[in-house]
Amino acid sequence: MFATKTELGTEMVTGAITAGVPFSFLAGDEVYGRSSKLRAAYEKDQKGYVLAVPVNFRVTLPSGRKAAVASLTRLVAARCWETRTCGVAGATAITSGRWSRRPRRGTGC
Repeated sequence: MFATKTELGTEMVTGAITAGVPFSFLAGDEVYGRSSKLRAAYEKDQKGYVLAVPVNFRVTLPSGRKAAVASLTRLVAARCWETRTCGVAGATAITSGRWSRRPRRGTGC
């Protein structure tokens, strides 16, 4: 039976959790990051996740307000973020241009 990538991913994660496979976090690209069902499955079972999302992706804040992900980076101190390279294509490095949070001891991050 046909299933989308995110449906397959959700099924795999919930199956692994049900089977007791030990893991603490998952990572995925924008296809998975856009899936509210997949994110809900991670959160329901208290699994951490790192999922890419498009820069214009909108999230609902605890206040109920919706905001683009790109506008939220200003809420975290600059010292708490760093740019990461996401891969290499041939001899050219591809830089994500996105930020990843990196907790640092003693910095309040």
